[in-house]
Amino acid sequence: MRRWLVMFLAVLLPATACASEGGVDQGETRTVQHALGETEIPVDPERVVTLWASTLSATIALDEEPVGYAFNDEPTEGIDVPEGYDVGQLDYLGDSQELDLERIAGANPDLILATDLHEDAYDQLSEIAPTVALEWSGSGAWKEHLTDVAEVLNAEDKADEVVDDYNERVAEVADAIGDPGGIEVSVVRFHAEELRLEVRNSFTGRIVDDVGLARPEVQDVEEEGSGYLPISLERLPDADGDAMFAFTIADSDTEQPDLLKQARGNPLWEDLDVVSDDEVYPVDYTTWISTNYIGAHAVLDDLEEALG
Repeated sequence: MRRWLVMFLAVLLPATACASEGGVDQGETRTVQHALGETEIPVDPERVVTLWASTLSATIALDEEPVGYAFNDEPTEGIDVPEGYDVGQLDYLGDSQELDLERIAGANPDLILATDLHEDAYDQLSEIAPTVALEWSGSGAWKEHLTDVAEVLNAEDKADEVVDDYNERVAEVADAIGDPGGIEVSVVRFHAEELRLEVRNSFTGRIVDDVGLARPEVQDVEEEGSGYLPISLERLPDADGDAMFAFTIADSDTEQPDLLKQARGNPLWEDLDVVSDDEVYPVDYTTWISTNYIGAHAVLDDLEEALG
């Protein structure tokens, strides 16, 4: 159990004594320590609201049903939520980085799952309903995040199933590749104004590591917080490897410049071994930045298809 998220011995209180300021009857409660303090939460919350994309994905992966969510964009089936999941049954509560407190309150939650990135709004959220702020240290935190959500929702057994399914799939992909340690995989995000080399502690970096694939020396590092190394087109040689998985923000935002297209027109591009060997694999931007177990399976599918 993580240092800052410790479940105390449950303190069971009569239902009549545990109504939140928002008027939702909490029933029996327990106390949870989290990134921004400690909070008394319902033992069996029935109206959970999530305020971070990975939190929504984790909650649904744990077979829990939130009543509402904040999200920067529309959740994508097969990436943020399972295929066939009806996101429309949930209340959309606005952007996760510019919280709409009125809409959140309107969902009448009995538990709000926020992150430490919402510190400025924490007191206001706590006035609406009991709020747990989960630590979010960057895109590489997706595994721990599921575990943290499971601890809050008493869903540890289901979390074990999710992790076991992922580990089994990792083993299948590694077997399909044969000798993953003999392949240096470069993971490059072609963002709006820069290339971002996804290093070991990024979302995709951790998946690549799990499969046992090697990384080019410049990417075989960790970058605290960001999980990537920003480079310019002039440093394209740093993106070389035995295979490159390339994804561009222009796939999901057509108003952004397509740096992958620009890179292909750069003389340095043709000098890359990965280009001359025809081992560049364009992949879906939204999938490869999804930071959850659902998206991780889609990344594993891409790795197997390209290298297996």
